[in-house]
Amino acid sequence: MQKSYRSLGPNHVHQLMVAPSKHYYVGQDGLLKRQQKPFEIKLADMPQAKRQHMVIYTLRDHSTTMLYAEVCFAPALIPKVADVSDEYLPLTPANLLRQSFKFLGERYGWGHSYDARDCSGFVSEIYRSFGVLVPRNTRDQAISPALDRIGFSPDDGIDKRMPAVRELQVGDLVYIPGHVMMTIGHQDGMAYMIHDTNGGSWAGADGQRVRAGLNGVSVTPLEPMLFGDNGSYVDHMTSIQRMRPRSSEGSKTRP
Repeated sequence: MQKSYRSLGPNHVHQLMVAPSKHYYVGQDGLLKRQQKPFEIKLADMPQAKRQHMVIYTLRDHSTTMLYAEVCFAPALIPKVADVSDEYLPLTPANLLRQSFKFLGERYGWGHSYDARDCSGFVSEIYRSFGVLVPRNTRDQAISPALDRIGFSPDDGIDKRMPAVRELQVGDLVYIPGHVMMTIGHQDGMAYMIHDTNGGSWAGADGQRVRAGLNGVSVTPLEPMLFGDNGSYVDHMTSIQRMRPRSSEGSKTRP
């Protein structure tokens, strides 16, 4: 697919268009060309002295009288001061915290509804900025053999679970049925998580369950959180995934 695209003048720079499952770019000859390997175009491909970034994205043109709307292209400028990076970010605890807290307070969107994210989409997008691609849903993420996984069986008691909680590191992903959280550290003896959630509850001072009504990216301690009326999040942990190369001894997974 090729399409002529007029020059934007002497300060014209390479442009990137993002479309569903296809990526295009405007070459030096001014033609719109299809990128053969999606996600391979980076801002670093643009001339260093001409950092006037432009994204070309797709729109439906509803101004026509045709039965079906036509697809058209529209430009959008990326300011030089915008929060963008030429390359994948270094995978460090500090960068993990910075990236995750950019979403703090964003509303929950199951399946990315409301132009937002759900719990698995949230952690996926954090790690994508480091070049780490993880499965889309929590079930596949939690059992992925590609990562350094610590698994728990329903028979594992608190004596096996709590040592793992105490050893959690920034960036570790903690899974319970249907949900995933990312570790951000420890404070006052408790592990703290950042996660995209539409619920959350804990026991109040009177022992009664308190429902938080969370509906977005939130920070909570792990240990007090209740899994309905059937125990805590810790009681229901299925696995911990660590984003680092597997050890030579292999995974620490227990059936």
